[in-house]
Amino acid sequence: MKTTTPRCEPVDERASAWAVRRAGGFTPAAQAEFEEWLAENPLHYSAFVEADLGLTLNGAAGNVGDRDAARNELPAPEPAFVDRRWRRGLVLSAAIATIAAMALLALRPDETADPKAALPPGTIVARPLFQHLPDGSIVQLNASSDIAVEFSSSIRRVRLVRGEAYFTVAKDRGRPFDVVTGRVSVRAVGTQFDVRIAPGAVDVLTTEGRVLVTDALPAAAQREAIVEAGQRTTVDLRTNTSTTLAVTTVSPAAMQGALAWRDLRFELANATLEQAVAWFNERSVVQFAIGDPELRHRRLSGILWANQPDQFAELVASSLDVKAVPALIGRIVFQRR
Repeated sequence: MKTTTPRCEPVDERASAWAVRRAGGFTPAAQAEFEEWLAENPLHYSAFVEADLGLTLNGAAGNVGDRDAARNELPAPEPAFVDRRWRRGLVLSAAIATIAAMALLALRPDETADPKAALPPGTIVARPLFQHLPDGSIVQLNASSDIAVEFSSSIRRVRLVRGEAYFTVAKDRGRPFDVVTGRVSVRAVGTQFDVRIAPGAVDVLTTEGRVLVTDALPAAAQREAIVEAGQRTTVDLRTNTSTTLAVTTVSPAAMQGALAWRDLRFELANATLEQAVAWFNERSVVQFAIGDPELRHRRLSGILWANQPDQFAELVASSLDVKAVPALIGRIVFQRR
């Protein structure tokens, strides 16, 4: 295993500030700035998870005074280098595993953990969840998200009940594809786009093709916008004064940050090492083995990505105090220290 330098404090400080700002609700500008920051460095993502978890466990998210005080007090940008094995937000003790499993689902800045979505101890869940619709379209659901599907011979309608979903729409010019959440609707024929419910807003991000976003205002009026690939619009549900919807271009870095949740990951809730290794081996070229039978029943919690075997090895080694020993090519064995 390579030796690296611990994560520096400014990363944690900035992540904590973002977590406080998120608890108070993001403006569209702050949302874009936050996603840019997430995309700058992979460790920003896990640092935010840790900070957000801390707010959840300590109840600080409800302290309006603390939130307001921190809104505009972000520390200066930190050095780019950080170390995976110091991702403390990914390593949780078994004592808080059940609570943490709920909090860890809140990876996006606007998600609210739902007790129904909590993982029972000793389980592994793959994210994102995929739903295949009758017309061949595919929906990817972020954590704590839910949809209701309404299909017939003449309509294709999906209601986004909560959370966030990414849609890959099958072409059918005779039946436009509508995503509806509250008074906001998004219409497509064959395209790919993301719809996210935020506090007081609905965000639409198009990655392929174009969509028509319509906001049916309470006063029987409506405002519309065409959102092309590489663009987004945020419908502010708290203000009805504007008659238009602003459309902005999204940088590649911001796009990557906004859709990072779609990378295949697995969430552990006090799972055994044996469970985690079996799951990972099914999805990775690099294979892991447990060299000491006693280690099989040791437990850990956290979030891991299937395409990062080195992250998995370092997490297990640091959280369970074991060694990750290279064996044959493409094989790593966990041993006692």
